[in-house]
Amino acid sequence: MPVLAGWVARAVVIGGSIINTRLLIDLAGVDGYAAISIVLSLAPWLVLFNLGLPNTTQNLILERRAKGRETNRIQHIAVGLACTAGLIYLPVALLLAWLIDRYLLSAHVAMSLPSVVMLLWAMVMLGLTAVFHQVLHALHRSTWPSVAPAVQVGLTLLFLLAARVLGYKGSTYALLALAIPMMLVFVSSAVLVRARPLWRPNYRAVRCLLHFSRGFLMFGITGSLALSCDYIVMSQLLRSTEVAQYNLVSKTLGTVLTLHAVLLATSWSPLSDYFFRRDFVGVRHLLKRLLCLGGGLVLVIGLPLALFMDRIAFLLSGGQIPTISWTITVGWLLYIAIRVWSDTFATALLSFNHVGAMNRYVIWQSGVSLSAQWILGRYWGAAGIVAGVLLSFLLTAAWILPMRLNAAISSCRSTLA
Repeated sequence: MPVLAGWVARAVVIGGSIINTRLLIDLAGVDGYAAISIVLSLAPWLVLFNLGLPNTTQNLILERRAKGRETNRIQHIAVGLACTAGLIYLPVALLLAWLIDRYLLSAHVAMSLPSVVMLLWAMVMLGLTAVFHQVLHALHRSTWPSVAPAVQVGLTLLFLLAARVLGYKGSTYALLALAIPMMLVFVSSAVLVRARPLWRPNYRAVRCLLHFSRGFLMFGITGSLALSCDYIVMSQLLRSTEVAQYNLVSKTLGTVLTLHAVLLATSWSPLSDYFFRRDFVGVRHLLKRLLCLGGGLVLVIGLPLALFMDRIAFLLSGGQIPTISWTITVGWLLYIAIRVWSDTFATALLSFNHVGAMNRYVIWQSGVSLSAQWILGRYWGAAGIVAGVLLSFLLTAAWILPMRLNAAISSCRSTLA
């Protein structure tokens, strides 16, 4: 049921995102859309303000439950901490908005500072929402976490349509249409998981939880360096039109990763349960199934989208972006395929709580990714950015993660023996 609900929700997300892209371009223009894309690309960095708590909390609940121990205390501390943090991060968003406007958007269309602040704060809160969702996943109440993205996209669509009907123009209304639904999802998720602010917290328990979350926080930082610097690099090297082209291709082909992410999210708890019960046959069987389904998504959805990319970009941009370089499209299709392979093994390792093994390689991938994007992007533009990210995966994650997973299983088997 959660997988089916997740896929239906992701279908709504994909359809809604297509319509929203067209409405955003009509509302803000190509230059404004490029600037909005740069701000939205910072979401993985803003997610780091959840301090690695979502996956840490989920794994602790699953591990303690597998051992027959009580889990309510961990759940209450984590969700209360996330609820409280959402209230105190507003000044941080204000400082970040000023820095982004000064250093990342200087070469692009100007945007209202208050609206940028609101969007950044909303993205921080959306990162904290993951704490609520991972707790729900751990409790096998995965329906709301699966459908919440669809609710968010649907609300954004309603706000954008309202702006169009009322005749509003400009990036300010676009930013508000993106920010308000994120905040509403945060509040709804907090209510569903019964979050309570920590007005009188158990500081020892909070410190203990934050101590366990350090590994996931470090993984988030290094992972963002490896995966989420593309728009930062592009903001310094490329024109707004090239940024918009890159965004349209990534949004379209990213449909595959969106659907695959549903499978990975709903498989996290089963993988963790198998591993902590030492059912390694179950682990390998589920991994093979996820890899086969991911490969099918690349062939059935990714390949046709790539073949019609020019037409899709023309429709999404209302004719303002008539063509897309085939090198960008092919590069992104290859990137999607390698991500499906790598993300499957990464999810397994993280569900085993082997985040340290991940951190030891991701730091090197981050260096390769940043260097390659900057060097190749200067010569080949947006296609060089894609090539840089793809190269970083081929040199690291594509072969290291399967090797690490086999080592983790072998180590547990030898311990049992």
